[in-house]
Amino acid sequence: MAKALEEQRKQPDIAALSFEERLALMVDREAIERENKKLVSRLKFASLRQSAVVEDVDMKAPRGLDKAPSSSPATGSHGTKAC
Repeated sequence: MAKALEEQRKQPDIAALSFEERLALMVDREAIERENKKLVSRLKFASLRQSAVVEDVDMKAPRGLDKAPSSSPATGSHGTKAC
């Protein structure tokens, strides 16, 4: 949180925010940084052999893939529909 406080002090527009708003920004930033650290350590532990992203899938190749189901994980909507 000290890093977030230092960055806030460098921003000229920060004085327009209330104490609660500034505190909320710092808490949000701390939570995001912790999540990012967890993700980085999980990715290191996973020892993934390849770096792959959904956007790199070639849907034009004739493999019989349906575009609709394969695009839902990219939108983050997989697993959110009620049965």
